[in-house]
Order: sequence, then structure tokens, then C-alpha cells
Amino acid sequence: MRWPVGVIFLLLTVAVALPAWGQRGGDRAREAMRDAAIRNAVASLREQVEQEPVGRNLTVGDLLKRTGGETELTKTLDRAELIGGPRWVDDQTLQVHLEISGTRVLRAIEQIVASRPGKSPVPADVLEVNLRDWTRRSFSATGTSTGPAEAMNLRPSAPVAGWEGVNEEERRKAVAAAQADAAHEVIESIRPIAPPDGKTVGEVMDKNEAVKKAVVDWLASRPVTRMQFQPGQRVDLEISASPAQLFEVFHDAAVGEHAVNTAPDDPAWARVRDDFAAKMAAPVGHGRAAAEGGGNAMAAQDAGPRMPERPPQWADQQIDAEGTARGATLRARRDAEDDAMRKLRSKLDALPMGERRTLGDVAKEDGQVRRALQRSERYARPYKTDFDGATGTVKVRVSLDLRDVWGELQQGKGEP
Repeated sequence: MRWPVGVIFLLLTVAVALPAWGQRGGDRAREAMRDAAIRNAVASLREQVEQEPVGRNLTVGDLLKRTGGETELTKTLDRAELIGGPRWVDDQTLQVHLEISGTRVLRAIEQIVASRPGKSPVPADVLEVNLRDWTRRSFSATGTSTGPAEAMNLRPSAPVAGWEGVNEEERRKAVAAAQADAAHEVIESIRPIAPPDGKTVGEVMDKNEAVKKAVVDWLASRPVTRMQFQPGQRVDLEISASPAQLFEVFHDAAVGEHAVNTAPDDPAWARVRDDFAAKMAAPVGHGRAAAEGGGNAMAAQDAGPRMPERPPQWADQQIDAEGTARGATLRARRDAEDDAMRKLRSKLDALPMGERRTLGDVAKEDGQVRRALQRSERYARPYKTDFDGATGTVKVRVSLDLRDVWGELQQGKGEP
């Protein structure tokens, strides 16, 4: 697949900028890491609260979805107390510990229910009875963030299949690729958004290098709040980047560079801010290390069979998979997502390609097909999460549109 020059510029810029982020130093860097760690802790708090039961087969998360009260709960959790102050684990790893009383959370949920009469599946008086023990408890969580340069030095904390023979350079390249992929996904998702003067965000960045640089540099400087080494030499990570923060970066750069014909305080910018919140992709990226023996070993296999011109019957279908993990924490949900992705990849490999062959068979013989399948995994999206209090497990379902897979396979035919 041949990416446009602008996208290649983005990836190279991010990859080069990451090591230059430097050691812990500077108020802006410390503030970014503190903010990222707090956001990470708040997400964990919300996960804990949402999995709490409020009735038969009903959780706080279910109640919030039906009442539309997710934002109000998050605002309450944002005011959780910072216990003990930020703690530097090393030069570029920061931890914070947040705590909030169950009473404050209960009052927030009661207010959400009271302000939306008829939408809550549980009346306010019943809710107060069911959650009365919250007045004697509290919720707490630890959030962590790592500088983008330090993330390059992280290694698997336990043996992971496929990473045994990966050398230092290839591991760092995989992490850098995941960071660049996260930035790429974010930027591609906001490109269609239209500022007040009618241009799109993508057009503004394409025509003004200073605006593009401001967005790219900001994403490259964001701390990493999650990173996992997966089987098959894949690394997944998440950077700390909120839609509101990214909007401010773009807005200030576009106005400052006179790249838009709109006043900085034009009320129409409020609509653009909302579009950022609604359309910005999750800042999650994926990267892969080269196969053992380096890139040449992979390239040597590229002379295998090519994909057919006519799409197979499955090309207009959708597949899904369900993953499970024990526990009801954010980590358990991520483990369930990983389990679902492994099962989804197995389904991809099993897709028929004629002559008693499967897509997995072709991928083993053709490096271009293999890499196209790896790229297509980024189109998979979780669409349902269930916490089962009775069994102590979390289930996550992910889906993948096979038209996206076929599109990557076709574009991959043009790779060098």
C-alpha cells in the first residue's frame, strides 16, 4: 500500500520527534505527563464505578447509557482527590493516586437520574437503597504515564511469543511505528471536519505546513498511558490526547497562522469543538517488529502467489469475535479485547481463497498479503462490553468489515 507523501511526512516527523522529547524537564513536559496520568486514573475510576451493580442484571454503566449521564459522572470523577502528590517512578514514568468517596459518586448518580425523569431503569429512591453501602466506602485508582522517548526503551515484562528473537533496534522501531500509527489514526479522523470558513481540517493542514507541524509535534510529545507487547511481534499502545486538547492546538495554530478566515472567538468554533469530540479516533496505535532475521528475510518471501482480481464472496461481509477475561477492571477489559482480537485473526486466517487454501495459507507464502492483513486489524472495533458480576468476567465483542480487509489486500499488491 502506497501512502500519500503527506502521510509519509507525518510518520517520519513523529518518528524523528519522539527521541528528541528528552529527559524529564520543563514545565510543559511535566504538566503533560501529570495530566496524562490523571486522565488514566480517572478512566480507571470510571471503569470501577460503571461495573458496580445497581439492580438485577443492571450496572451503573447500563444506567448511564440509558440516561446519557456519562459526561456528568466523568466531571465528578475529575474532581477526585490526589493522594500523596505525583510520584516519579523513574526519569520519565509518573504515577498518581486518586481517591473519591462513594458518597460523592452516589450523589452524582442520583442527580443524573433526577434530572432525567423517565429515562432511568431504576427510580431514584430505589437507587439510594441499593447503593446505600457506598456511603461507607471509597473508590481509588492509580494512573501512570510514560514519556514518548522512555516508551521506546520499554521491553516485555514477561515472555511473549514472537519477541524472543527481536533485537533492540527492531523493538524500538516497532514502538515508534505504533506511536506514529496512533498519531496517524487521530489526524485522519479529524481531516474531514470543517472549520467555520468552509475548508476542512485536512485542507488547512495540507496548505499550511506550520499548522500541520503544530498538530504533529503536539501528538508526538504526548505521553504514553498504555503499552502492551502482543504475540506475533505486535505492540499496542495508547497516547494521552483528548479531543478538547487537540482542538485547542489546531484552533490556535490555524488562527495564529491566518490559515482560516475566521475570528478566533467566532461562535461557530463551538460546533467545530463538538465535531472534534464526536469524530476524533481513539489515540491507539499498533506496530510490528520485523521477522527474525530482519527485513530481508521477509522480503525474500514476497515472490509468492498474488491475490485474485475478483473479490471473494466474503469480501462484502462482516466478522466478529468475543473475548473474555477474569475481573472487572480496565486491565481485564483490555485483556478481553486482546482475546477477541486473537480470535478475530483466526477467523481472518480461515477465510477461503479457493483450491482448498485459506487466507492464512496465502499470508504464510506472501509477505505483502501478510502485511496487508496486519494493517487491516486496525479497522477492527470493539462494539459491546459486558461485565458479568456473577462469574467475575468481562466479555468484549469486536467486529471487522471485510471490505476494509479486501481493500488493504488490493492496495498491498502495489507495495515494493
